[in-house]
Amino acid sequence: MRKIICHLVLLIKFLSKKLIHLYWIDMTINVVLQIT
Repeated sequence: MRKIICHLVLLIKFLSKKLIHLYWIDMTINVVLQIT
């Protein structure tokens, strides 16, 4: 049971990092589009 929880926590951390990364890319693209 503990093992499953650990895996879930790692997965959530990994996904949140990816989501934040994608969010920043999206923001950057929006800013660049607004400038040009």
